[in-house]
Order: sequence, then structure tokens, then C-alpha cells
Amino acid sequence: MAFLNENAGVVTLIIGIFVVAGLVATLYFLLDMRRKLAVQKVKFLGLNGVDYEGRKVFAKIVVGNKSVNDVSLVELGVKNGKVSFNLTPLYNSKKGVAIGEKIVMEQRSVVTLRLEEAELKKLFVLNKKGVKVVGQIRAYAIDSTGNLFKGRLFEVERLVKSLIKQENGGDASYVNNLFAKKEEEINQETKVVLPEPEKVESVDKPQEEVKDSTPKTDEVKANEEGKTEKEENLLKQ
Repeated sequence: MAFLNENAGVVTLIIGIFVVAGLVATLYFLLDMRRKLAVQKVKFLGLNGVDYEGRKVFAKIVVGNKSVNDVSLVELGVKNGKVSFNLTPLYNSKKGVAIGEKIVMEQRSVVTLRLEEAELKKLFVLNKKGVKVVGQIRAYAIDSTGNLFKGRLFEVERLVKSLIKQENGGDASYVNNLFAKKEEEINQETKVVLPEPEKVESVDKPQEEVKDSTPKTDEVKANEEGKTEKEENLLKQ
């Protein structure tokens, strides 16, 4: 007791530090949970592809569940401007699911829907003049609790706009570029790489020095001995 009385200030300071640290940790936890709940848990991604053999293009819509819980979708579709197309029956038929069943996405997983060229052309809408037009292409989804999620599909939008231009006899360079890129990929995959020729090492043996069998005279021996002495002297200098 005497220790507490003598060190009351220190004890109070330590308790205060722990209380402040607990409050900061709690605040951080609450802000982190708020941030996770505020972020849209369903994300969309649009991709384009080419069926090279059938000479057709297609689009693929990827729907991702970013949350840690399963998400049940009662409706999945695409919007062209303000016009909505419910693609849930199409998805169920392609996946072999009974019509009317919910689309269940497991936590941290994705579902995909492939739209063929003929199905993409059904996304065209008519304006007041009766001309087919394409506005902003967005994917949307509605979960079982009524939350609406949506995201723009830029690549799919470019593809659909190119298809309508092609149908009207306009510029279809985007579609043509897709086929050209696919053709280049196929050529690279099927390119035959010839093996480099193996290096053959030479088997020629070095020629042996032919020794002169002619007997040397005293004069020749003297000249050779003198040459050797000169070389030795040059090295010594």
C-alpha cells in the first residue's frame, strides 16, 4: 500500500497509457470494418476473345465476390445505356442450372458468362429514328438482400460498338485487329524452331615434326649452339 501511495503518479500514467492504446486499437478496428463494408463486394471485368476457327468474336463477363461471405445473386445482366438486359436465364441455361435458381458465388471466387457474337448483337437498342445504337455498356447484379452492384465493361463496349459499325458498313478495325492478334498468336505457337547444327570437333591430329636424319657437321652444330647462346643472352639482358 505504501508503494502505491509513493508511486501513485507512475501507476496512473501506466494505466492511462493502456487505456489510450485500447481506445486507439478499438477505433482502428471500427474504421477498418467500416471501410470493408463500404467497399463494393462485387466487382465486374469485361474481356474479349476470338473464335478463330468459327471466325467469330465473343465477350466474357467476369463477376468477382471480394467479400468473405457467399453472395447469392437473384439477377445478373447488362445495361446498354438505360436499357437493361436480364442475362440470368441465359447464364443458368449455359451452366445447366434450373431457370429461376439464384447464382451463388462463394467467398473470394468468380463466375463467368460468355456471350457469343450473335448474343452480343442482341444488346443493340433502337433510337427514336429506328437506328441501332450502343451507349455505355455496364454489368449489374442484384443480390438476395436487394443490393445493386454495377460496373462498366470498357472492352465489351468497344467490341459491341465495333460490331454495330461493321453491321452498318462502317469502320470495323477493332474486330479486325482482334483477328490479326489471334492469328499472330497462333503463328507463334505453331512456329517450328529448327535445332542448331551440332558442332563437330576436328579429329585431325597435329602433324608430327619430321626430323632431319642427315648427320650434322661440326660447323652446323657450332652455328646452332651459337644461336642458342644468343637467345639466352637476350633473355638475360
